[in-house]
Amino acid sequence: MKRTLVIIRHGKAESFGIVSEDYARTLVPDGVKEAKYTGNELKKAGIKPQWYLASAAPRAFFTMRFIAAALGSDPENVIGDKSLYAATRESLLAVVRSLPQDVDCAAICGHNPEISDLIPLLAEHSGGMPFLN
Repeated sequence: MKRTLVIIRHGKAESFGIVSEDYARTLVPDGVKEAKYTGNELKKAGIKPQWYLASAAPRAFFTMRFIAAALGSDPENVIGDKSLYAATRESLLAVVRSLPQDVDCAAICGHNPEISDLIPLLAEHSGGMPFLN
């Protein structure tokens, strides 16, 4: 069975200093446009995740909600996970490995550099990853 994992970095967010802490930063209007565009492009490609997981930090969580809505999914189904904020590559890999086996397509939204670093890590470990088999 072919399974798909969509890896997403959050949309453009407020600059540092606008809010009191990094975690609280949210999307700016361009970030909202980016998220909607990403959702529309995934839809054009025929990709519709069954499982939406995002960092609970507002910029990642709302990016995923806009993507889910663009794909015709209920944004309320997006799962916000605080552990995805400031996650390590290894903890992200563990999250991917723990995705339900009955999910054919999942999407995960997080923060750089870790979310981008997940891609080569997945390539290195793909042989032993139940989600990618």
